[in-house]
Amino acid sequence: MHHSDKTVTLLKGWWPNWYGNLGMQFIYVRIRHGQCSIGVGRSHSDAETKASVVREDESLEGVTDIDDAIEELLKQGYLVKSIVVPEHVKELVNAPLG
Repeated sequence: MHHSDKTVTLLKGWWPNWYGNLGMQFIYVRIRHGQCSIGVGRSHSDAETKASVVREDESLEGVTDIDDAIEELLKQGYLVKSIVVPEHVKELVNAPLG
């Protein structure tokens, strides 16, 4: 498996569910009750359906942040290149077309 197969882009969401792009597929991360589950599929719902527990740890209790999702992905060998942060939405001023 080459590196590009494990590069996550546009990771977004909020506790306990995060979604990202993984090449032509999607990745799903869920952290809840001390468990981290990750799934990969052809759509967000497909990835969610395929999710399985990859790690259980008391340190995952009370996790709420996208940083925690990123950390879990890194532990599983994924590279997270970009995230979508709602607070950082930038308003664009566009001239009308035509």
